[in-house]
Amino acid sequence: MGNAGSAARRYLKGCIGEWGYRQLRELKGQICDRRVARLLAETTSTAFPPQFVAALDAIPQPSDIVDHIGPLFFYLVLANARFVVELGTRGGESTRALLAAVMITNGRVLSIDINDCSQIHLPDEMKKCWHFIQADDVAFGRDEFPSWCRREGLPAQVDVVFIDTSHLYEHTVQEIDVWRNYVRPCGMMIFHDTNMGEGAYRRQDGTFSLGGWNNERGVIKAIEQLMGVKYNENAFFVDVGKEWILRHEPLCNGLTVLFRRTSTPTL
Repeated sequence: MGNAGSAARRYLKGCIGEWGYRQLRELKGQICDRRVARLLAETTSTAFPPQFVAALDAIPQPSDIVDHIGPLFFYLVLANARFVVELGTRGGESTRALLAAVMITNGRVLSIDINDCSQIHLPDEMKKCWHFIQADDVAFGRDEFPSWCRREGLPAQVDVVFIDTSHLYEHTVQEIDVWRNYVRPCGMMIFHDTNMGEGAYRRQDGTFSLGGWNNERGVIKAIEQLMGVKYNENAFFVDVGKEWILRHEPLCNGLTVLFRRTSTPTL
């Protein structure tokens, strides 16, 4: 390729001369500079399909999770998720995205939070496929989840577990230890706040926020323990382990998706 490039340059110089070649290089540089300046000036906001916005009853506003609302919806629909468990509800922003997805897949969402989030605003159609339990998510998963599923006529096996709770290392390790046992083959565990840094984060549209806190890598460190690998959470990356396939998105405090493999490969 290098020899071919050199030959092409010599041919071009022979056609237009040394002066013409320098002018052409300068023009190319100016065009590239303008393109870079335009790209830096433009912001890329997150776009949501009309069907999704209608299901949410609103366009998601800038927040520490706004860039991940669409992907959450996508992952659940892609998995044809029929049973989803959400650990951590707060104001219900992620809850509405999960419910918008299961309205398409004819599924249900169980949300668990240590605080009472039962009165979050939801469209009436979403309420029909939503369950909320105020409880410690680790204790409930360990001691009560199978019996709750039996009472509700559901299998104690879930398509997706979404985790967005304390963001502390020890707690996240406990959540993984308990809830991974309920994830079906080809199911997912999805974690928010896997790149909290020192309390600052960037969104896809180029804006920044200082509305976070330094959790000392709590969530991503727990995932590293599960995978047996050290990661750079400031970068986009994927990884393949014996049990899980991982995809990490660093923006907006980070979103990490673990896909459970159908079987453990023989190495």
